[in-house]
Amino acid sequence: MNHDQIAACVRIVVKPELSDDLLALLNRMAELAAKDEGTEIWAVHRGRKGSGEFFLYELFRDGPAFELHQRNEGLNTLGRRLTELADELVVTSGRLVGGLRSRTDGALRQGHGRVNRRRFYIVISSK
Repeated sequence: MNHDQIAACVRIVVKPELSDDLLALLNRMAELAAKDEGTEIWAVHRGRKGSGEFFLYELFRDGPAFELHQRNEGLNTLGRRLTELADELVVTSGRLVGGLRSRTDGALRQGHGRVNRRRFYIVISSK
C-alpha cells in the first residue's frame, strides 16, 4: 500500500435543473485531470438520493502529483464555473492510511492479504 498517495473526496450539490450542466462540466474536468502525471483516479459519481448530488473521488500518486493537479490551469478555470453552479461544495483530502485495494481477479484484498468480496473502504487521514 502506497502511503504517499493523496486522495480527495468532493461533494457537490446543485439544483436538479442544473444537474446536466454540472455533469457535462465534471466530465470535461475529468478529461483534463486524466492528462496530469500522477493522477491515478478521478471518478465522477452521482448520488443515489437525488439527481442534484454528485461526488468525486480523486487519487494521486504522491504530494508532487497532487500539487501538479492543483496547478492545472484548465481545471482551475472550469473549477470557477463549478463554484458558480454549486449550492454546496465540500472538499476533504488526506493521505492513504489503510483499507482495501483491488486485485486483478476483481476481488478486494485487505492490506494484510485477506480477500473480501463484499465491502470496499478506504481510510483517509487529513494529516
